[in-house]
Amino acid sequence: MLGYHTFMNANAAASRRQIDAIVYMASLASEPRAIDPILDKLRTVTATMPPDGVLTPGQQQSLASAQERLVTYLTEVEPVREFTKQSLYDRVEARFAGGLSLTSLRWMLFLTVFIALGIGAVLFVLPLNLPDRARFQMVGSTVFGILPAGAAIFFYSALRTFKPEMRRAYQLICLGMIVFGASMLDQPLLDYYRVRESPYGAFVIALPMLVAFVLVHIGMRRYFAVLNLSGKLYKVRALLQVLGVGAIIGIVVPHATIPHFPEVFFDLSAILLIDLGLFAIMMGLQLFGIARVGSRVYRSAQRALGMALTVAGGGALYIVLLRCLLGMARPDKPYALSVLTFIIAGSLFLRAGYSFNRAGRY
Repeated sequence: MLGYHTFMNANAAASRRQIDAIVYMASLASEPRAIDPILDKLRTVTATMPPDGVLTPGQQQSLASAQERLVTYLTEVEPVREFTKQSLYDRVEARFAGGLSLTSLRWMLFLTVFIALGIGAVLFVLPLNLPDRARFQMVGSTVFGILPAGAAIFFYSALRTFKPEMRRAYQLICLGMIVFGASMLDQPLLDYYRVRESPYGAFVIALPMLVAFVLVHIGMRRYFAVLNLSGKLYKVRALLQVLGVGAIIGIVVPHATIPHFPEVFFDLSAILLIDLGLFAIMMGLQLFGIARVGSRVYRSAQRALGMALTVAGGGALYIVLLRCLLGMARPDKPYALSVLTFIIAGSLFLRAGYSFNRAGRY
């Protein structure tokens, strides 16, 4: 009798493990709706499972069939990640054997934040002949410049299991984040050489950011193409409409009089920054849309990246607001909030990279 109960308990434990394995493999699919019919058998089994957890031969066969079809989908049809049967079974074994550790990933996150804050602190205490406002801007720009680069490293190091088409899409997104961060590292030099006070200053500041957002946009278009997702926001027509709206706003918005700045330079710089902000917000909305239909494993990363782009776009629009109300050449313009906004955006970029890398490990 004792042997019978031992056998039944072992049978129930094996069934639960198989169900957990199927649920875990289902979480690896980038298109949950595509595997929904496969999971119908799993739902039927779990809905009719007896209290003791011991499955009938028919239920066991249903689970085996669902698992086999799911493995076939992930190894042959899955559009984003690249699996073999052996690598898939190895992931399942490691997942339930406790072999996946996030210790090194957490240390990498702490190290990135420590480096960014450490360099910022060193720059703040350097004996430079700068007012406190300029020091704060220098520190904020440097910290923000480092955080997206760290986020790109997190993203890039998790792409080994992705298919080539998706790797190229994320590589463009990573390159865009690096350019975005680098565009802020030159801000102290622009302040020191008073480039902001030049009619061309806005173009020198904003063009690298625009290039970064274009790279991210192209990467996201490729992402949508791989997943066969339809949507209006990522199409060229939508982009041109956003640029047109920004141009209209930049021309008609009232602004402070700046005698030594030709009107055309102010309008063009305002248009560029407005387009930059609207462009970033548009991409943030795209990522929120992807998070609703994509794999739940990566939803946290997609939402954080969408929030980062939205906050960065809001920062660009805030700068335009300051320039319209106070003028471009005012040395006392309150850019502290805009710097803080970009630091928050950089932190969200880093959060997105960490979540993406974490999801890739699991």
